[in-house]
Amino acid sequence: MTMPKFNGGKVKPAFQKPASAAKKTPHRAKNFCISDMKKSAVSKLGKKFFIYANTGMGKSTLAAMAPGATFFCPDKGLDDLDHPFGGVFKVVDGIDTFSDLRDAVQQAGDFMKPGDTAVVDTITYVQGMCGDWCVENIKKEKGGYAKSISTYGYGKGYEHVYNQLRLFQGDLDGLLEKGINVIILGQLAKTIETDTTHGEFWRSHPDLYNKGNSPCIALWVAWASYVFKIDWAMVEIDEGKIGVASNERTVFVKPEFSFEAKSRGSKFRDYPSVTFNEENDDSLWRILFNDTRSN
Repeated sequence: MTMPKFNGGKVKPAFQKPASAAKKTPHRAKNFCISDMKKSAVSKLGKKFFIYANTGMGKSTLAAMAPGATFFCPDKGLDDLDHPFGGVFKVVDGIDTFSDLRDAVQQAGDFMKPGDTAVVDTITYVQGMCGDWCVENIKKEKGGYAKSISTYGYGKGYEHVYNQLRLFQGDLDGLLEKGINVIILGQLAKTIETDTTHGEFWRSHPDLYNKGNSPCIALWVAWASYVFKIDWAMVEIDEGKIGVASNERTVFVKPEFSFEAKSRGSKFRDYPSVTFNEENDDSLWRILFNDTRSN
């Protein structure tokens, strides 16, 4: 039998009022003013990247060359890859569910240091894991569990996924506050869109939900400071047709009407892409991190 704890000769009650029943502290507005932003404080935060491409285009290989890259890779996509620097990939083992992934990221600040990079490979796979978690843990409005994301009705399942991914994004923000960079890798998808100027055209974007109540593409594009698309370097050949130029690949760092991309700041002010043809070409990271790191 557990004895009650004594405090000053009085027995501590077993039941206490919930926090909601406690007297609320009245709100007091802060006194705000204008000041110069301190660059040193901003620079201590980790950098946020989103990189997407078709399978086999080198997303994981490129991410592996980022400083202190550590992979959170639930889809086990690294098994057949060689590290571009001839070493081994650093991987967080044991991530089998969406809950595992969130737990691992929340704990990552204990085994990663400022300046390292957490790589989520891939968010497209994680979205599916998140859907499985929602089906197992979130009941339908009228009770009972859904059989799949689509059987919640009226897009509610996709909305649940969106909300859980927002929470996961908060986990990643915790790493950024500790000075750890974050790279999100995603698969590429294409859809036909219509523009008043260009008419119908194919648009490349991350392979994520993009429904009205679950705009997961916008969620990650808005979050990241840099959104990069990897594709083949293209050349114009006969009669305006497009062909692949050897094995050169390009990281597109600025947006065009036909694909998502983004680059904040002045790093890529003078050029829209970074081209590479060697697997161990880490020029992109040397530009972004001012070549101050060591391999």
